[in-house]
Amino acid sequence: MKFDEQKKESIEVYSRLVEEYGDDPRSSHWTNIDSQLFRFNQLCKIANLNGKSILDIGCGIGDLYK
Repeated sequence: MKFDEQKKESIEVYSRLVEEYGDDPRSSHWTNIDSQLFRFNQLCKIANLNGKSILDIGCGIGDLYK
């Protein structure tokens, strides 16, 4: 599949999810908020993040910031 086709398909998929779920973890293909929070907690255990910043790219709608 060409890049342009993949891009179009991704835009269509996520546009439908946002239309259906709005500002909700399911809009980013998370099963539910519990699964999202579990993964975020695991990520945050990798290192001491106090006083650090994280560049959250391609991870949904920026929910890790919360």
